[in-house]
Amino acid sequence: MPLFIWQLKTLLVSLIKLKVERERIYFLVLLEPGCTPSLQMRKLEKYAQIFYYQERQERIYPASSKPYLFGRFWEQYPENKDKHFLFIESDMLVYREPALPRDENWYWSDATRYLETGMYEYMLGYRPSCGPSFGFHAYGKGADAAFWYKIEKESVDLFIKMNLEATPCNRWICEMRSWMWNSREKFTNIISPELVFNDGIGPRKPSATLYHHLSKKVFSKRDYTTEAPFNINNNVNPNFCLFDYLETIRTAGSLF
Repeated sequence: MPLFIWQLKTLLVSLIKLKVERERIYFLVLLEPGCTPSLQMRKLEKYAQIFYYQERQERIYPASSKPYLFGRFWEQYPENKDKHFLFIESDMLVYREPALPRDENWYWSDATRYLETGMYEYMLGYRPSCGPSFGFHAYGKGADAAFWYKIEKESVDLFIKMNLEATPCNRWICEMRSWMWNSREKFTNIISPELVFNDGIGPRKPSATLYHHLSKKVFSKRDYTTEAPFNINNNVNPNFCLFDYLETIRTAGSLF
């Protein structure tokens, strides 16, 4: 069972607990050339709206698939520009739905622990920023397909340039950098306490609405790329946020 599918099942457990309706859940899935959706993916269509898109090229920077999928989805449904979306990823849980206003602003998680500012904007011709970084999880409207395709192209360009210069930072989040920089140009952006998240490290934050598995110190998701960890032993301290994720993985194994 590929990594992506067991993560989606785990995420779905948290959404099902919150009684989020199928019509409000969108999964965008990239298919390798010549491939069709697996039976495992088809079974998840009972719980979420799933949109499949074919890969268009060999990808030098795989993470750019995310803005590419957004571009395809917004191109297919241009009315999305006027709809509010909560953007999250597959390796996550939702503890509760963030209470955010449906206005013209974009609301974000604080990403200062993971994204730098003022260091690499020059590589794509953006003005250096001294403000706090935001990213990973967002809520807003007003983007269109061109916005997402621009982020995709720039993230690939940035990845290449950062590798050429051997920059000492995490080069695998270039799409997050490009998304942040483009959003600064286009939207009013607010870091919201409604998008506080646990990241797999340390005690649970009581105010967190989301969990995003960004640590591999105790549990590495990359160890489970061909089989699911549904039977994993959960020996983590129950006060730690990783406990939640491992318990939900085990629940997903019994539910699906």
